[in-house]
Amino acid sequence: MSERPLVPPGFVELTPRPRCRLLVVEPLAEQWSAGLPDEGEGESLRLGGRGGLRRVATELGPALVRRTRRGGLLRGVLPDRFFSATRARCELEAGVRLHERSLAPRPLALEVTGWPLHGIRLAFLEVPGAIDLLRLSRERPERWSEPGLGRLVGRTVAAMHDAGVAHPDLNLSNLLLEEEASERVLVCDLDGAGVGERPVSTSEREDELLRLCRSVDKRASSRTLSAWGRRAVLQETLPAERRRSFWTRARTAHQQHRRLGRVED
Repeated sequence: MSERPLVPPGFVELTPRPRCRLLVVEPLAEQWSAGLPDEGEGESLRLGGRGGLRRVATELGPALVRRTRRGGLLRGVLPDRFFSATRARCELEAGVRLHERSLAPRPLALEVTGWPLHGIRLAFLEVPGAIDLLRLSRERPERWSEPGLGRLVGRTVAAMHDAGVAHPDLNLSNLLLEEEASERVLVCDLDGAGVGERPVSTSEREDELLRLCRSVDKRASSRTLSAWGRRAVLQETLPAERRRSFWTRARTAHQQHRRLGRVED
């Protein structure tokens, strides 16, 4: 293979078979010495997204394995093959960095197979009792009346940006509410994440927050959530002098979504 992945702290690099590289956390190196479980193993989960998930048993607890698939124009030609594994390595690095700060599920492994086109699979520890915010909005809309949820979301997003991680697809389905023990919000599905040594710029933070607002606007419940939720999120994520202009920008985008009929009933 043409690329040699960098090894994050706490991981080891294995070569289970020809043209296969595996970065795996040390406690699972023996269990997964032959590579990640075959596609047919474990329980198939349909939780949205392009790749789908499989739940498998590990010595650390239930893990979720995801095959990376394309979106965009190439998805019909190369649905799950990539010329480079750089993007997947960035996702792993972002996950490790955020997990160290209790902001994301624990990454367990990155497997890259084939050459010159790569198949990519990632594994991470399942968070017991966690529910993504999109599903929460459908099943338990009463939670949206609790301002504390917006503050939790805002603190997580702000801490992620302060850690130097930019999330290009920040939306309700990529935020997990962990309700067991102490309640917290985690970030997931970091495909395409940018990882830097400095905090994310204010302009980039605002772009990602606007993406989150658009995700909210797709639900009819946003009629309520838009008012309190955005204010609670903004109080935690943006300096006071930037909130008014951003609020105007987000409100204009919300009105455009309603005119175009993009808000679900």
